[in-house]
Amino acid sequence: DGNQVRWYSSLDGFLGYGKYLSVNNLSLGEHIITLTVIDSRGNSSNTTVSVRVGKDYLPPTVVSSEKIKVVTAGSFFNITFEAEDDYGISLAYAILDNETYYLYDTLMNNIFVLRMTAPFEPGEYKIDVFFEDHAENTEEQDIILMVTNSASSGFDFVILTPRNGDRYNQNESIIFRCEVFDVDDNNTKAEWYSDKDGYIGEGFQIAKNLSMGQHNISVKLYVDDVFVTSRDVNVCVIRAETSMPKIQGLKIEFVENNSYILSWTPITEVDDSFAKYCIYVSNSEQSISTLIGNISDINQTTYQLELEPKCRYWVSVTWTNCGGVESYPSMLEVDISKSSSGGMLVLFLTNERFGLIIMLAGIIAFTATVVFFSHRRRNKATKQRDDGAKEVKK
Repeated sequence: DGNQVRWYSSLDGFLGYGKYLSVNNLSLGEHIITLTVIDSRGNSSNTTVSVRVGKDYLPPTVVSSEKIKVVTAGSFFNITFEAEDDYGISLAYAILDNETYYLYDTLMNNIFVLRMTAPFEPGEYKIDVFFEDHAENTEEQDIILMVTNSASSGFDFVILTPRNGDRYNQNESIIFRCEVFDVDDNNTKAEWYSDKDGYIGEGFQIAKNLSMGQHNISVKLYVDDVFVTSRDVNVCVIRAETSMPKIQGLKIEFVENNSYILSWTPITEVDDSFAKYCIYVSNSEQSISTLIGNISDINQTTYQLELEPKCRYWVSVTWTNCGGVESYPSMLEVDISKSSSGGMLVLFLTNERFGLIIMLAGIIAFTATVVFFSHRRRNKATKQRDDGAKEVKK
C-alpha cells in the first residue's frame, strides 16, 4: 500500500506518500530526508539520507567556430557558437564598439549565430560575446576581428613553413616563415599567433617551440602599421619519442571524505636507472599538469591524495631515470562531479527550479534503497583506453 511509505524533510517537513515521489521546489540548504516504512502490523523502519539543494553556479559551456575572424571592411559576416547549459541559455549577445548585437538562436543543436556588418575602418577589433543561463551565470568569449580594406586582396602573401598538417615533436624548434610579394619590405611586418599558445613572435622568419597539441597558426601582415590580411595553417605537436616503459596498472580508490589512494604496478628491470615516480593532477586533459608528489622508492607504488568533490580531474603518474628523462604519463580521468556513498546512495545536485525525483528502489526487511537523481543527470561508467588509462564514458 502506498500509504505505508512516507517521506519527510528536515527543512520542509512532510513531503508525501508512496514508493515513487516527485518533489518540486525544495528549500535551499541541507536536507535530511527520512523514509519511513510501516508494515500491516504497525511496525516501522526508518532510513535517512542527506541532500543539498542549491542554485546552479556553473556557467554555460561555449565553443566558437573562429577565434580570429578576417573580413573586408563594410562586409556582412557570420560567426557561429555552440553553447550548452543543463538548464538552457536565456540570453546571448555581443558587444563591438559599445554596440550590442543579439545572437540568432537556430534552435538546433545548441547553435547560435552572430550576424553583423564589419566596421568600415580597417584595423583590429575585439568582439565581446556573452552567454547567460537561466540562473544568470555568464560565460564570455573574445573574438578578434581583423578588418581589411578591399585593396588587400591583391597581396600575394604566403606561408612557406610550416605547411598545413605538419607534425612536430614537443622539443623540436619550428621554423615560421612567410613571404609577401610586390610590397616594400621596409613598411611591412608579420606577426605570428597560435590559438593555443597565443603570441609567437614577429618576423618573416622566426624559430619557436610550441606546446603539445593541435595548433591553428595565423600570421598577420601589417603595412605601415595597418593590418591588411592574414594566412593560417594547422599543425600538431606530439610528445617526443622515448623507449622508457610506461607505468602500468594505474587505478584509484576512494578512502573517506575527500581522500583517495592512487596505486600502480612497480617498474621492473630498471633498478639501476630509476630515480623517482612523479604524480601529477590537472583539471583538463589538455592543460599543464601540477606536480603534487615524488616517490624515490621504486617499490612504493601507492600515493594518497585529496580531491575536492563536484569536479573532474586528470591524474597521471610517470617515472624519471637518473639522467632526468621522464616516461610517458599513465593517466586516469577521475569524475567526482557526482556524489556517491556506500554503493547504495547516488546523490546528484539539482537546481531548485527543477524537480527532484525521489525513488524507492526496493523494500527488503524494512530497509529501503533511496536514489535521488536529477532529470538531466546520468550515471557514468569507466572504460579502459588503449593507452592503459581509464576514461569516463557518458
